[in-house]
This record gives sequence, structure tokens and C-alpha cells, in this order.
Amino acid sequence: MTCSWLTRVTLSSRRLARDWGQGLGVRCITGGGGLPNARADADADAKVVAVAENDFGWRSFHFNAFYTAKSTHPGARSARVEEVPAEDASPAPRPGPGPYADMSKDSMATFVTTENHPFQERFEYKVEVQTGELRGAGTTSNVHINLVGNLHHSGKCLLRSPEEGNDIEEFKTGSNKTFYLLTPSLLGRVSGIELSLEPLEEGKDPEDSKQPGGGEGWYVEKVIVYSPTGKRLEFPCKCWFGRSDSGAYPLSRKLIPFVQPMLERLTSFGRILPKQLSVQSGVFVSPHPSKVKKGVKAKNCKEDGHAGEDAYFKCFSENGKTYGIGVADGVYMWSEYGIDAGQFSKALMTVAKEEVFKNAISVTEVIKRAVDSVKQESIRGSSTLCCCLVDTVRGTAQIANLGDSGVVILNESGVKFKTPQQEHSFGYPFQVGHQEQSDRPEDALVSAVGLESGDIVIVGTDGLFDNLAEEDAITMAFDVQKLFSDSCMGTRATRLANELGNRAFLNSMDKWMETPYSKAATEAFDMVYSGGKKDDITVIVSIVE
Repeated sequence: MTCSWLTRVTLSSRRLARDWGQGLGVRCITGGGGLPNARADADADAKVVAVAENDFGWRSFHFNAFYTAKSTHPGARSARVEEVPAEDASPAPRPGPGPYADMSKDSMATFVTTENHPFQERFEYKVEVQTGELRGAGTTSNVHINLVGNLHHSGKCLLRSPEEGNDIEEFKTGSNKTFYLLTPSLLGRVSGIELSLEPLEEGKDPEDSKQPGGGEGWYVEKVIVYSPTGKRLEFPCKCWFGRSDSGAYPLSRKLIPFVQPMLERLTSFGRILPKQLSVQSGVFVSPHPSKVKKGVKAKNCKEDGHAGEDAYFKCFSENGKTYGIGVADGVYMWSEYGIDAGQFSKALMTVAKEEVFKNAISVTEVIKRAVDSVKQESIRGSSTLCCCLVDTVRGTAQIANLGDSGVVILNESGVKFKTPQQEHSFGYPFQVGHQEQSDRPEDALVSAVGLESGDIVIVGTDGLFDNLAEEDAITMAFDVQKLFSDSCMGTRATRLANELGNRAFLNSMDKWMETPYSKAATEAFDMVYSGGKKDDITVIVSIVE
């Protein structure tokens, strides 16, 4: 096999040339053990051309930058290696069938495979893509990745298995898929990745998830990259791509490697505002219709309340700088075992309110202490949990959500932020509880969002989000703000909470209404469902000014 490329090397000494070659497993065959015409003078450079062979056969080296050669020679300097076409080189034969079938030796493209291959003309980067376990997190749309290093980047690569006839690469909910990117050059220190979902093709039905490029949403938990030297880099994502039930999100995102703990990023997020924000809230609570028939009533007080197994709190910290909001939805099925899950959710909210009043600055600490306290009191049951801390001085909101309750933040343009539902499977949300197999507070999705005057923060249980479409909530918010523009913040917040809660209740009773719940059930069971979901409903609306 003849070499189709020559390697031009600028070295400072013969010893440096020998060290450089041995370090790469290269035997130089153009001169006695080293490079010909290389001057022994350590202070002088000699330009030479070498054809080399290593343990893998004839090779060309794709070095396009400066590398420091490891040499014991005291006067040795860096070696600059650049690839140049050989004037008399014959075309290199193509490899046989497989993932390398279309790869020529002078190709600068990156190839992707799902198998580990020996070192053949490429540098191998192992990529693990973890899809989240949220409702509707999976996708069959085409996914592209670009590894960005300080020396080179891989270019936009389609993540696709090389198996024959595999036209669709399915990223299933909760899956962890591994790919191998074979790059023609070392990328250097990988400082970021660009992950993208292929946009919807013109004229294609968005609901057609069986075709590549279907444009459906995708939730990515994280991406892990292993360099050819074995270095591991983790790129947290926890974000949606494309259109999903949680809203419309960017098709492409740039991720950076994990550097510092989430807690440090959250507590240092934002800057002090020239004027402290003001927050006022309104609440709507309603028990399940079957519980109302049994005489169950809702309780709606100034700082806390409950409806069935739903419970909530809202209060300022003692120093007045933090405003806390929280909801918990106890699991009703515990009643079959003689356990009142409503006691569990109420206890969670009581402790969370106490922690906020004590000037808590971390939302993760609030939910962790609430769960630990309830377990220590031996209260039985389980519950979803959602908590939001608004820093009125820095204008930020810390949000921790475990399960299918959630937070939506609206501004004048529409949805500014929305938490996705967190489920093990359809109808089985994440939940904390007294049993050992329950989820932990550390499993909560944690977010930090900047707030501005005019933002509306909506916190609710699944009774709201399962029965009210996002578009309807936006329309109602705009209408209430316009209709009651002359009223105080508290009046507008209460009015909007009632409007949202009443609409969700009416939808839950409608057997033919298309709701977020019916759409999710249709997708989960591959059958057509319609109607809302009867449930406890809790809505807390907070207006920021």
C-alpha cells in the first residue's frame, strides 16, 4: 500500500525527530533511524520531508497545529507538523465494506458508527447521548452533533447506526445510546458541543413520528464525550429541543462541560437590581369532584391551603428578600392501604414554608429539608413536589420540580419558561415518599430563570396542566391583564388564578375536549383518547412588578 500523503516536519534536531517518531509509534524509513538532512544544531531548524510507516501500516498524519514534542534534549523545541499532498503520490485504495466504505484517505469528513473500531486513519471520540425520562422525551427525528475543540471541530455529524436499512435512529425515552465519531484530526481540548434536531420538512405532518425529520420534540438529559486519550467530559443539558407538549423550543443548543456544582451557579445567579421587585399572588384550589360529593372541602388561607391531596404554600422570607411558592400533590392510591397521602403533602408544604421564612437561599435545600423532616416524623405516603424561590433583589427565580406539577412563566411575548413533566412512565410521575424505592429530592429538575417587571409566574399541580392547553393559558393571561389593568396586582393575580382554575375544571369534566392529558394518553397507548382528567386542582398565580 502506498502512502497518498507526505508529512512535512520542521524540527530542531535529529534527536527530537527520533523522539517525535517513537512517541507516535512511527518508523522513519527515509534516513538512518531519523529524518534525513536534519541538522544536529539544536538552535537551527531544518525543513525535511518524510514518509513514515507505523504499526498500523502506511499512514498519513493529519496534524494542523503546533504540538510540543516530549524530548529529553535540553535544546529541543516544538515540532510543527503540517500535511501536504505528495507530488508523486498515487491515490489510496478505499477501505472495504462497513462504516468506512465511502471514506477516502484524503477526506476531512467525520464518520459516525455505533461500534468500536481499531485506530484506522481516524481519531475516535466516544459519545453517549442520554434521553430524559419525561413524558414524550423520545424522538425519531434526525439528530446532529458537532464537537468543538480548541484546535479543530468535528463538523456537523448525523448520529445514525450504520446498519443496512436503518433509516431511523430512534432515541427512546430514558435511553442511553453510544456512538463513535471518527475524526481526521485531533480536536484538542473539547470546550463545547453543538447538538441539533433536524427541523420539520416542508409539507410534513408534525404528528408523523415514524419518519426521519419529523420535527417532534426531544428532551436530552446529558451528553458524555470520551476523547481518544480517555478523558471524560460531561455536558449537562436537561432541555427540550423542538416542539413538544411543554412548548416550542430551539432546534439547536450549544452545551458546555460541567464545571461547578449547580448550587454554586444558582446562588450566584443574577445581579442586584436598582429597585427591589414586588410580588403578589392569587390562589385557586378545588378537590376532585368525587371527593366533593363525600364532603371534602378546600382550604384557602393567606399563606397556605389544600384541596384533597393537593397542598400549597406562599410566603415571604423574614428579611423580605425572598418570596417562596410551593405545591405538592399526594398520591391518592395510598388510601387503599389506609394511608392519607394528603397528610404527607401538607407536611411537606409546612416545612418548606418554614424554611423559606428562615431566609433560605437555595431551593434544593428547601425541598431536601422538607423531605427529610417529613420522613423523620414517620408520616406515610408519597407526593410530587414543586418549589419556586423568587429573589426580589436580584430578579431571579430558582425552581425545583419533582414529578408532574410545574411552573410556567409568562411575559408579553408568551411563554418565557416552562418545566417539563417528570415521569417514569405515563401516569407514574416522580415522587418522594416514605418507601425506600421512592425518588429523592436530588432527582428534581432544577432551573434558574431571570425575572422582569410584568412577568407572571404560574405554579400548579397536574390538575391544571393536564387539563389546560398552553395557548389557552396565554390568551387568558393577556385578557385578564388588559381587562383589569387599573386594578392592583393582587386583584389581577387572584382573578387570573380563578380563570385558569375554572377553565381547567370545566375541561376536566368534558369527555370530548382535546386536552394535554388526552394527547399524552393517545401517544402513550397508541389509541385515540379524548376528554380531560378529573383531579384535584391547585393554581397559584404571582405577578412580578
